[in-house]
Amino acid sequence: MRPPARAIIGFHGGVLLLLLLVMLALAAWLEPAFVLPHTQLEISTHAFEIALLALPMTLVIISGGIDLSVGSTMALSSV
Repeated sequence: MRPPARAIIGFHGGVLLLLLLVMLALAAWLEPAFVLPHTQLEISTHAFEIALLALPMTLVIISGGIDLSVGSTMALSSV
């Protein structure tokens, strides 16, 4: 038997999903160009660049080695 969706994502996950959907609907209502494929591709490209740095830095911080030089390196490499 398959567990209900609520059991899979949990209460907090459901609230976060609902909040995400409300924010997306609000953004689409305020700016109709937000839902265009080109805009979504641009957003995902920028999110990928940040995630490319954020995910390894999360592991560094969790392991106890605080290294804050990544932000300045990213800023200098984008010039």
